Amino acid sequence: MSPAVLPRRKKSAWGSLGRHVRDFFIGAFPLEILTERRLVLRLRTRSEISVYHNIFVERVYPLARYRDVLGPTTTPVVFDAGANTGMFAAAVFDHWPQAQVHSFEPQPKLIPRIHEMAALNGLQDRHHINWSAIGESNGEAEFFQNRNPISASLLRDKAARRTIRRVDRVPVMTLDEYAKSHAVERVDLLKLDVEGVEIEALRGAVNVLRTVRLLFIEVHPPFSTYSAAKELLTRAGFVCASPSPEPDDETQANCVFIRKS
Repeated sequence: MSPAVLPRRKKSAWGSLGRHVRDFFIGAFPLEILTERRLVLRLRTRSEISVYHNIFVERVYPLARYRDVLGPTTTPVVFDAGANTGMFAAAVFDHWPQAQVHSFEPQPKLIPRIHEMAALNGLQDRHHINWSAIGESNGEAEFFQNRNPISASLLRDKAARRTIRRVDRVPVMTLDEYAKSHAVERVDLLKLDVEGVEIEALRGAVNVLRTVRLLFIEVHPPFSTYSAAKELLTRAGFVCASPSPEPDDETQANCVFIRKS
């Protein structure tokens, strides 16, 4: 007996209208949420609510679990490549209020949101915000944006998984050049979520990696894979600390690497 084929549900115009109405009210009346240390996060879009849930509820970056990797320091230096609206930085300040965080974000419309988060919480002197993509070399490149800022990328094929709505020219820098030009002598914690160019970003951070003790990286197959990241980071003196089993090369995954003791 053949299995029954259910008719495909048509998209409801009312459902689409409802989402637009919801988006309007979230934008007009943003949600204000307090972190554990009473930092204020102002959420204006469904995307920002999703990022908040990932970082503060699901804790995809398990800072508390690996806190001891950074040793007794109360002032870690953190590089956040792919900062979005600055919520990872907020999580860092939740754990280390005196941290120095350097954020990098190529989407122009998100830079004011990172500044807003810093200003709301009096972090301007410790949160260094840079409008830039991170890559293997310095220069400029096209940056492809779609409706969801989470999936914008330097890679056209990556962004084109959703409709590309805008293309901008953005500055690109290496983490090594940034550290050198800003006299950053050590980076304790590095977070990389740069939508497919993670391997290129690591290749541009050879000197920075020598001081990093804890590294969070999200890989986006087929553009960046766990195997490629592991090979590069193993040569740089890191071991994978992600829970077993290790990710395969077909799955998007958040991975943790720590420096060998």
